[in-house]
Amino acid sequence: MATSPDSPVREHPAAAYHARRRSEVDAKILATARQILNDEGLAALTVERVAADSGVAKTTIYRRFKHRLDLATAAIAELPEAFQLEGPADVRDYIKSLLLGMSWGMKTRAAEVIGAGLMYRHDAEFSRLYKERVVDARAEAVRPRLEAAVAAGELRSDVSLDLIMGVVGGVVITSHLNGVADTEGWEDQAMELIWSAIRPQT
Repeated sequence: MATSPDSPVREHPAAAYHARRRSEVDAKILATARQILNDEGLAALTVERVAADSGVAKTTIYRRFKHRLDLATAAIAELPEAFQLEGPADVRDYIKSLLLGMSWGMKTRAAEVIGAGLMYRHDAEFSRLYKERVVDARAEAVRPRLEAAVAAGELRSDVSLDLIMGVVGGVVITSHLNGVADTEGWEDQAMELIWSAIRPQT
């Protein structure tokens, strides 16, 4: 029977099943990879280990991910909660919530993938995957909120938003590497330093 141009196109049941099945397998692979990263770090993440822990065949994993660094960046690509929420109305409080969210992420061994981002920065493919899945995804998630703050005169308009996010991320990473993040009240001190640099200059 012919359908009119306005008739909804129905997905074939078999195609819908295979799409759902693929999504379920992808979720299982990535959840297993995240668990390994969180518990044991990047060194323990191999396709063989993910296959053994997840029950997904190695051939299936390799069809989706070329190597473990491809898998690692995909595993941590999911946005942290702080980047998904609308957050506080006050932009200073919002940026602090991002700082705290990044700090929480640095406390997991999955943060070792950030180190890999530096170690393998000369690997063009890995650098592209890391930038697209981790750096750009997080920047784009918060960009509308920061752009609105700039338009409202709540943030400096003469500094790029990418640089602002780089300052926040850099302070968090450095504070965890040098031990400052282990001291009481460091978040408030860090936020005061960041805010003094990005607030409108009078």
